[in-house]
Amino acid sequence: MGYAVLHEVPVNGRYADLLAGRDEQLVAVELKLADWKEALAQAMHYQLAAQRSYVALPLAKTHAPLRARSRFERQGVGVLGVAPAGDVRLLLDARENERRLPFLTHGVLDGWFRGRPLPRPGLSK
Repeated sequence: MGYAVLHEVPVNGRYADLLAGRDEQLVAVELKLADWKEALAQAMHYQLAAQRSYVALPLAKTHAPLRARSRFERQGVGVLGVAPAGDVRLLLDARENERRLPFLTHGVLDGWFRGRPLPRPGLSK
């Protein structure tokens, strides 16, 4: 999709597990093995800089957060399920949030993504 992806990137005093940047777009992903409530809180924090924010959990651990999907929908945070083989499934899409502070988005993009080569379409890394 043309995103450059980095891990453990500082975002406003916390570290996002995965951050994807492209042009003026920033997407954050919080990875957890089980604690989806803590992951939701962290994903909401990343909304200050990222247009979209997701929680990623092992696919077998996504039942509880999907039962509480209204909490995710209210906050605009998406849910990703990671299968044992590493395949990622979009279970609940994130929406572009209203919390974002553009100066934080630009600060993260300028500090971590500008000047880095972006992957070419059709090539995987």
